Amino acid sequence: MQTTTPPKRKINRRSAKQWRAILRRFDKSDLSPADFCRQQKLALPSFRRWHRKQLAEANTTAPSFVELQPPTATPNLETPWTLELDLPGGGRLRIQSGL
Repeated sequence: MQTTTPPKRKINRRSAKQWRAILRRFDKSDLSPADFCRQQKLALPSFRRWHRKQLAEANTTAPSFVELQPPTATPNLETPWTLELDLPGGGRLRIQSGL
């Protein structure tokens, strides 16, 4: 009986520049990581490793403290207001007045 070996799978190595472009496309998509990787024919573990690396770099370059200055005009406290902050990694902090 003759045995055949399966064809070797080609490993597609991407540069850091290519991964940054891939991650920018992911950030613009509304897809989950698994769906994005399936659509783009990417290995999910590689994608997650590069995504974690990108988030770690973003956390080290971002300032640890940002001072918020009040507006120069006096706000109308009778009017409801909302403050939204977009956080790294896609999070959002929303603060609303209780009016």
